[in-house]
Amino acid sequence: MTPISWSGDNSTFVVEQLLPRLTLDDDVRQVIRWAYGYDGTGESYERRSDGRSVVRDNLVLGRLMKDPPGVGHDWIFWLHRQRAVDPSGHDWTLLEANDWYKRAVCQFGQPIAGVRDRLGLFLGSWPIWCWG
Repeated sequence: MTPISWSGDNSTFVVEQLLPRLTLDDDVRQVIRWAYGYDGTGESYERRSDGRSVVRDNLVLGRLMKDPPGVGHDWIFWLHRQRAVDPSGHDWTLLEANDWYKRAVCQFGQPIAGVRDRLGLFLGSWPIWCWG
């Protein structure tokens, strides 16, 4: 097994070992696979991502690593800045990106609690989406 690290490339661990153990919506699983360089994207976005913004990333097997939902969310934002669509041809909106993130975080077992968290996600992501 490849060592897990916050600044390294954990794509093999995330896609080949972690994702198969989780019950995820198909689109949550697929975006994470794309973000980590699988299924035609060719390059992992993980090293360019900051993982979960504002909130601490996850400890996995005693090591800190970037949160896969955070990497996926950052990858969707990167697509938007590139004026690109995902490999399926979908052009993401901010509301879709944030909805995807909320579902992904919940499915990874860390729910976004209430109105404050959801409002914070929207207010924090909106300027990055528009001007990032």
